[in-house]
Amino acid sequence: MSRLIRRAQVEDAAAIARVRVETWRAAYRGIVPDATLHALDAERTRANWERTLADQEATGLALYVVEDPEAGVAGYVGVGPERGQIAGARGEVFMLYVHPAAQGRGYGRDLLMKGLDDLDRHGLFPAVVWVLHDNPARAFYERMGARYVTNQVIELGAPLVEDAYRWDDRGMAR
Repeated sequence: MSRLIRRAQVEDAAAIARVRVETWRAAYRGIVPDATLHALDAERTRANWERTLADQEATGLALYVVEDPEAGVAGYVGVGPERGQIAGARGEVFMLYVHPAAQGRGYGRDLLMKGLDDLDRHGLFPAVVWVLHDNPARAFYERMGARYVTNQVIELGAPLVEDAYRWDDRGMAR
């Protein structure tokens, strides 16, 4: 199946907001409180995504989308400089979401590789990703060569444990 991975543009804001809301509701059901998931609104967050996409260069954030030939934007990844939470880490995968209807097609792997390539090109390794502990997607990052390093408690309508995974260099990702 043909796919295109490209740098996200401001015009992608509505599609990214839709993917985020629908993916969160599917992936985090039973993990994140229902009230938090029900409060998500793609239209309300579209403007935030427009600002984020317009400011990519200034913030160092790089966002990429995957386009499905039939469904349009089916997922996205965001990477950039690490937020200073993990000693020695230079880069971070901030977000990686693939719409539930488009999962199982390799889009997540392709997006992650594109994001890690971007981090490598900018000298941002070692790199980390934070994943909710109860999210089965943790296994995806392990299969992709990341190793567990630590955890923290975050607030998403309730206290939740988030695990950090790390790639020491681009060669670890497979």
